[in-house]
Amino acid sequence: MVTASPRPSAPRPSSLGSAALALALLAGASPALAVQTIDFNTLPPGASVTNQFPGVVFSVVNAVSPGDTPLVGALGSATSSPSNNLTAPGDGAGDSSPEFLRMQFTNPQRRVQFTTGRGFGLAGTGSSRVRVRWFNNLNTLLGTRFVSSTDFACQAFVNLGSDTGPANISRVDIQTFNDNQLTPEAEFEYIDDLTYRADVTAPLVSIASPVADTCICNNPVITGVQCDADGTLVSRRVEFGTSPNGPWTLITSATTGVCSVGTLASWNTAALPSGQYYIRASAINAEGDESEFITRVVLDKSAPAAVLRAPAAELIASTTVCFDGTVDDGGCSNPSYRVQWSTFPAGVFNPVNPSQPVYTGSVINDPLGNNWNISSLPDGPYVVRLSASDACGNASALVERRIVVDNTRPIAIINSPEACSKQRGIIRIAGTAFDANLSGWVLQIAGGPFSSWETFATSSANVVNGTLSFLDTDTFPPCAYAVRLLVNDRASVSCSGNTQNAEFVRTFRITESGQCEDIDFNNDGLFPDDNDLLAFLSVLAGGSCTP
Repeated sequence: MVTASPRPSAPRPSSLGSAALALALLAGASPALAVQTIDFNTLPPGASVTNQFPGVVFSVVNAVSPGDTPLVGALGSATSSPSNNLTAPGDGAGDSSPEFLRMQFTNPQRRVQFTTGRGFGLAGTGSSRVRVRWFNNLNTLLGTRFVSSTDFACQAFVNLGSDTGPANISRVDIQTFNDNQLTPEAEFEYIDDLTYRADVTAPLVSIASPVADTCICNNPVITGVQCDADGTLVSRRVEFGTSPNGPWTLITSATTGVCSVGTLASWNTAALPSGQYYIRASAINAEGDESEFITRVVLDKSAPAAVLRAPAAELIASTTVCFDGTVDDGGCSNPSYRVQWSTFPAGVFNPVNPSQPVYTGSVINDPLGNNWNISSLPDGPYVVRLSASDACGNASALVERRIVVDNTRPIAIINSPEACSKQRGIIRIAGTAFDANLSGWVLQIAGGPFSSWETFATSSANVVNGTLSFLDTDTFPPCAYAVRLLVNDRASVSCSGNTQNAEFVRTFRITESGQCEDIDFNNDGLFPDDNDLLAFLSVLAGGSCTP
């Protein structure tokens, strides 16, 4: 938000607008004061005149009554313009008055021109002289001139100074004298058609930085322009507030202008909280014209938010770790952040992506940076860390998580029953189901009446070269069967939610009880052995073929 507005104290003509003045300043030029001509026809007869016109103040000297001011007159031929002129008011009781006219210029003048005369005439026609004296800004007399005048003839032209001379005329007094130029006659002096140069533009004020609606850091430098290049700057101020309508707190003030983009103020914001503020630069010139420029900024003294949604604490991961969360500075700037890792206990932290150690930009509940390839890391505990900072150097608290890398697949082995063996009755299933981060294992059977894998044992405990389970096959029809061991760990593979697993399948045959189908008479799956011979002799003697 930016507002810029000149605030003149009274309606005034303009010879050089703020845009033209800005161009002149940027070009390094100093615009000249605008030429002004006053014929007093814009005010009605009898109007009091003091400071209605830019760059000059009219007054009376030797006032008869307190508060006397010059008055607009309308005396026909007494002026070279259509009607009005300006005179000392007098006391209203005689043909003369001790009052005489004075002009005080805001800016020292090189040249002042006007016509003058007297308005005696009440006791008859006469002549006299008008004394014109001019002074510098220290009220040192620079010169005196007498001009002839007759009644009601404001036709004597006066030219003081020149366009190439020094700008040193600050005050002009106009008073009537007798012809010998020795005795003041105070015969109602008149002036008309006054020409001089005046500051008719309000000061130029702008703020170049900070730019509107941007974030600023602690203790910013405010730059811009506060200048009245075609007049006299009285004062300039830089202030701040929490509303565009104030109240305003002063940052700095000065009486010298800044007429090209430069430092206006250094704003000490150490005691202020973060938030939205308005900065106002203003300037007032000797004519009482004031301009202001207001801009809105956000003071950023807070660190960005840093939230790590993934990986979760104590995550067990394999192959790849993915990062997700939030890094945001409340819309104030593009924060920067780092995603790093270290062994545990924490040592030196390294970027998860060495080719891009720093990321820039706000992220809200989305992936953070690159995934971390952990496929070549040794299994074990590690620490991941998220850190963030903004353009003002405000740093977030470190967000750290302990995770476990597990790239080793589980172990699944069935040692017993032996492959292709014949079985009957209760079978011992033995082997190994192991992982450092075991989730669990299952035993399944297929074949015979089982058209798909059927689970008959589960566990979440590691077994190494031991009994996994027993399988009662007395009710199973003779057929080829397979037992499968599935082992799963808790390591998330590449952020997919899937885990590592291992599988082992052992096939065997279940025979029918009492049948001697081959030379393995005792159906123990072993041949040849002494028990087969004993079983054969038992069958030969009329016994059954029972394992």
